[in-house]
Amino acid sequence: QAAESLASQIGPGIRICVLGGTAFRGPDSEALTAGLAAELDAAFGEAAVFITGGMAGVQETFAKHCPNSRVFNLLQIGGSSGYGVGVDLEAGESLDERKKIFGQIGDIYITVEGGPGVAQEARDAFARGAGIVPLMRTGGASGGQFDFPAEALKPPAFAEAAHWELLQRADVPVADSIAAAAHIVVGFASQGNPGAPAEVQQNDPPMVGALGPAWTRGEIERPAGQENMGTWTASVYTQEQQARLRVDKFGKPLASVVPDAIPQAEAASREIVPGEETVGMPGGLRTSVVQAAESLASQIGPGIRICVLGGTAFRGPDSEALTAGLAAELDAAFGEAAVFITGGMAGVQETFAKHCPNSRVFNLLQIGGSSGYGVGVDLEAGESLDERKKIFGQIGDIYITVEGGPGVAQEARDAFARGAGIVPLMRTGGAS
Repeated sequence: QAAESLASQIGPGIRICVLGGTAFRGPDSEALTAGLAAELDAAFGEAAVFITGGMAGVQETFAKHCPNSRVFNLLQIGGSSGYGVGVDLEAGESLDERKKIFGQIGDIYITVEGGPGVAQEARDAFARGAGIVPLMRTGGASGGQFDFPAEALKPPAFAEAAHWELLQRADVPVADSIAAAAHIVVGFASQGNPGAPAEVQQNDPPMVGALGPAWTRGEIERPAGQENMGTWTASVYTQEQQARLRVDKFGKPLASVVPDAIPQAEAASREIVPGEETVGMPGGLRTSVVQAAESLASQIGPGIRICVLGGTAFRGPDSEALTAGLAAELDAAFGEAAVFITGGMAGVQETFAKHCPNSRVFNLLQIGGSSGYGVGVDLEAGESLDERKKIFGQIGDIYITVEGGPGVAQEARDAFARGAGIVPLMRTGGAS
């Protein structure tokens, strides 16, 4: 009855509960939690409700990476999550009572690490038929310890073996496990749940098919190489595979990238209007700002060009979560239909670029520069940062701004003056 009462307060939608330890123990667990939250937030939006137990660690991290969804934090009477996001609800006079209720309220439970308490709540949920998605690679209860329900560690009938394997393996990129987990959550949601998005109720939902790397869907062979990305290791295609399959190291088809020598030569051959400002391009060429932008557009290829502007360090408490969440949302909404362009800077642009696993990303740098992101394609234009910024203000169809200083304001002015769309996240302050 307590669970039914809370369900009435929460309202309609698939109820996705999050279980996990109060402190991260594994090297990848925090990245997995944040990334999966952003992925599911983008996939479901208002169609789902995310529920935590108001604890630190896994639950807090998840809650703070769902900017577009409803989040509820279920606490014992008199408790407070202190998250600053979501709605706190009270139920149970003790932590034990609250946990018993938590095990009864959800449709789907995601588990990350955890101890005996997580195992008990998972047992309660599994016993009544709820879907369990254990991130087994994180260990602890989620890895089968503490009498975690053994049957919940086996793949459900609808799940593909390749996706379930990615929940287990700690030697695959974090992004691969995130995509696989999201795919399985969507699969559970589509099993006759009336609250599921219309797309996931179809026999072959496009949203489900779009999740995960192409090789997990059997569309291309598995990458044979690895690359150290700092805090995790990425699966990448070897040079032999890239040449044979005509893809980049992340499996993106090379056909979408036009060799830069042709458009740059064409741009250089056009007549420059007397007095028109020029900028440097690779190979010692000088051309107008507009011609430089046209040359780069040819290299980038088709698609809506969405540029990202922002500070090199986050200053507001919500800015990083907003950036990561918006990137994931747009990545899910557009996929290959859009191209995301950054200036290769730290902070806002780097965070955005690293949360677009399904889209084309280009990082525009001054000649000789490198983003160091490990994602996307670096392009060079402009002999100085000032020249690069002038080109950046001419290349996009839409510009998203987060925080920022005078440089962001100038690029936004240039873009707005020529009719580009500007989407300022004004709540973040600064130039925006």
